[in-house]
Order: sequence, then structure tokens, then C-alpha cells
Amino acid sequence: KGPVVVYFYPAAFTKGCTLEAHAFAEATDEFKKYDTTVLGVSADKIDVLNKFSVSECGSKFAVAADADTSIMKAYDSVRANPTQNTAGTRRATPPR
Repeated sequence: KGPVVVYFYPAAFTKGCTLEAHAFAEATDEFKKYDTTVLGVSADKIDVLNKFSVSECGSKFAVAADADTSIMKAYDSVRANPTQNTAGTRRATPPR
């Protein structure tokens, strides 16, 4: 019901992703004023994300495990990391 903010992050418990999770958790009440739901998505395993959701997100919003990156690919949010032979999330900021 209502709009959904989906944000993608490379890995739970990393510095940047933890800061981002804290910012979304702090803004949750503002999103709720507009009947907006926040959902964080990463390729981490669900047991890691369950811990991250509680400790870093304050259980303020849902997190989803996208182990095969199919959700991230559907939103064009996967970028290759050729130096590590891995994939990560592509950071994007909407135009103002």
C-alpha cells in the first residue's frame, strides 16, 4: 500500500552501508507520514540481514536478501568490480 522506497547496498555492516541504514532508519517516521515503505536490498545472506536489520536499522524497515542479484539487476543496480571479480551495487542519486 502506497509508495515504496527501495534502496540497494553492497554489504551489511560495512561503514558506508551502515551509515546509509542509519539515515534511512532515522527518516522512517518522515516516510510514514506519506504512507511510504522503505525496503533495503543487498546480496547478503538472510541471517546476516536479520542481524543488520535489528542492530543497524533499528528494525525500522524491512530488508531483503537478493543472493542471485536478480532484484538488483531488474533495477539496473549491479555494477561489475573487475579488480575483485565480483559484482556490487551501483550508486545512483536522482537528479534534483
